[in-house]
Amino acid sequence: MLVTPLIDPRRRNYARFAGAYRLLRWSFVLFMAGVYSVWMAAALGYPVDIGLAVKMGISLLFLAIGNVMGQVRHNYFVGIKTPWTLASEEVWQRTHRLAAKVWVLGSLACLPLAFCQGLWAEVTFFSIIVLMVLVPAVFSFLCYRSLEAGK
Repeated sequence: MLVTPLIDPRRRNYARFAGAYRLLRWSFVLFMAGVYSVWMAAALGYPVDIGLAVKMGISLLFLAIGNVMGQVRHNYFVGIKTPWTLASEEVWQRTHRLAAKVWVLGSLACLPLAFCQGLWAEVTFFSIIVLMVLVPAVFSFLCYRSLEAGK
């Protein structure tokens, strides 16, 4: 993630969301360190609830990303990269503003589910994650189509 701003054709935009990009980088590092720590603890025989730790980690990662998603500017490596967001700066901005709200709300819904046991909790958790991905993608298409029809 240190190299991508150097090779992105829209590298000038990274300066416009440098703080958000730094938070994204650290969030991924902390998430992966947490996963590794839990994995090592389990491998060493400590009683660790890996499912709880991973679901909490995923929820917190999406919460951190959602909090800065609206600040991410048009680029080719970070954010929601559908054909429609890449084709239009306006679609990019609208999609990322919506995604920020959806990801924060979705991650806040997933946090308490991390503590729940049973198939219903797993299905609900996974369904929320799928919605967090699909809603912005579908919105970007509809937004693009609406803007193109208005031209």
